[in-house]
Amino acid sequence: MKNVWGLLSVVVLMMTISPALNASGVHTGALYQGERTATLKGELIKVDSDSLTFTIKVDNGDQVQFQYNKDTTVEGSQSGIQGLSANTGTQLSVQYEEKSGKKVAVKIEVLK
Repeated sequence: MKNVWGLLSVVVLMMTISPALNASGVHTGALYQGERTATLKGELIKVDSDSLTFTIKVDNGDQVQFQYNKDTTVEGSQSGIQGLSANTGTQLSVQYEEKSGKKVAVKIEVLK
């Protein structure tokens, strides 16, 4: 019976904080390669191909930097991440994982 109440408490807690996370533009995603992912949406500010990073501005005005790598997929841009560098201001949805305190993009989707 204790296990049922413990599980119920966790479910109620998740239902309570989920709307707050969604309202801020952050939501948890599905499991990807054994890691937990999250998604942020925002306007592309810059791409730095030397450091393999890009930055978006989210709804509350904060700028968030992501790393990308050869495994990062890009949907909606035929030229991949390099093609985005000429399109600052584009709206993106970025699915990412936290690794060693850094946000590593798993999937970038160009929003239309």
